[in-house]
Parts: sequence; structure tokens; C-alpha cells
Amino acid sequence: MSKSEENRSLLFSSQTGDSAMLTPSSPAPATSAPSPITHYPPPSEQPPPSYSAHPGGEGYYVDPEAAVKPVVITAEAGDPIRRGFIRKVYTILAAQIGLSVLIGAMLMFANGGSFRTWILQNVWAFYVPLAVAFVSLIVLNFIKRKTPWNFVVLSIFTVCEAFSIGTAVSLYDSRVVLQAVIITFALFVLLTIFTIQSKFDFSGLGPFLFIALFALIIAGFVQLFLPFNRVTDLVIAVIGALVFCGYTVFDTYMIVNRASPEDYIIAAVELYLDILNLFLYILKILSSLKSN
Repeated sequence: MSKSEENRSLLFSSQTGDSAMLTPSSPAPATSAPSPITHYPPPSEQPPPSYSAHPGGEGYYVDPEAAVKPVVITAEAGDPIRRGFIRKVYTILAAQIGLSVLIGAMLMFANGGSFRTWILQNVWAFYVPLAVAFVSLIVLNFIKRKTPWNFVVLSIFTVCEAFSIGTAVSLYDSRVVLQAVIITFALFVLLTIFTIQSKFDFSGLGPFLFIALFALIIAGFVQLFLPFNRVTDLVIAVIGALVFCGYTVFDTYMIVNRASPEDYIIAAVELYLDILNLFLYILKILSSLKSN
């Protein structure tokens, strides 16, 4: 993949079809009587083999029967392999989001306001599951194609991340949290539709988004020890929301056009982290505006 998922998880902790190869027909023989023997030119006079992209989107293969010009086979939306890959990614993503919303709602409304007091007195309840989620994310990168262990580690990562999110949002007003959820969902759907319908190549956004992400991580760590004023905090939150809107577009483009069909676990995790970080920044924006 084009970037490190660990950076996005670290940022959270710091801020709180079918294809075929076609060949041209051979020209008609010059004489009326068919020749019973096929003559092949010496190797030095034969045209080079054609190279074309594999339908899965990665690697190249040689077609020795393509005589004149190569035919490029690209991964299209109608490719059944690509369609199956996209279905897997968004099914896993939906399960992750559903579990996160369920755990977050349970923690937010648990025992009224007493849970908020308990969280403030036991900060470890936020950082321990977050640390477990970070470690499981690293492990997941090494076993991303080893079923069923990749799903086991993915479940551990999602539960721990959801618990951390739930403890964080429990400190906010429930109406502000609901507003942030609706805005995040609407933005994600609109950005996904825009990316799929667009003909623009968004793969070039990767380096710029990574630099912006790194800057946000640094700002988050600085804020832990030297809190910013309200205006600066709001500006950083707006920039963060824009960055993860960009990451949503970038990751969606890579999933639809470039990602390997075997990397559906990592693709789902990347979109999941995009949504979580976008939600947290929108939550900070709304909370800051409400406090003003």
C-alpha cells in the first residue's frame, strides 16, 4: 500500500470483467492452393512478445501468440475479481463501523454521567486498548493474507479501537456526537461517489497527504504538553478534516483501481481509520464552535 496505517492510528492517540488477449488475423496466402506446411521466420526476425497488464491490476505476463501489436487489459469496474474485492472491503468496513457505533453508544450512555467521571479518573481505560489496537495493527500487516488469523487480529483491533473511541466520545455532549456522526457519514458517501465517478487519477495525492499527516502527528504531540489556544485548535481540526477527506478519496481510488484483490483486509482498515479520524476532527470542530 502507499502509506503506513500505523501513522493514522498514532495520530488518533495523539489527538484524543472477464478479459481476453486478442490477436490479428493472419493475412490471406498469396496463392490459391493452401500450403500444408507452416513456415516460421527465424527468431531474429520474429516480433517481440507483447506485454499486458494482468486483470488483477498487478504484474505483467507474456502472450507468445500476439503477433503484431500488444493489447492492454486493464482492471475495469466490470471485472468480477475487482467487484468481489470491493464487496469484501466494504462488507468488512460496514462490520467495523457497526461494531464501533454499538460499543461507542454503550459506553456513552452507560450509567449516565458516572461513566464520564470514571473515565477521567482512570485514564488507562483509554490508553490500554489504544495500545493493544496499535500493536494488533502492526501484527495485521504481517498476516494480512493468512486466513483465519487475519480476521482474528482484525477483530481484536476493531474492538480495542472502538472502545478507545467510545471512551473519548463519552466526554462530549451526545447531540454534538450525533451531529458529527451524520456529517462524517454524509461526507464519506459523497466522497466515495465522487471518486468512483471521476476520471481523474488521484494516486498522485499520496505524498502530499503523507506530509500533511506527519505534520498533524507532530502538532498532536506538541498539544499534549503545550495546549494550543482555541483558535489554533480549531484551525488544526479543520486542516485535519480536510486531510482525511483527501485520504478518503485517495484510498477509495486505490481500492477501485490499483489495490491487489488479496489485500482486502488492509484496504478496509485504511478506510476505517480514515472515517475514525475524520469523525474525531469533525467532533472537535463542532465542540469548539459550540463552546464559542
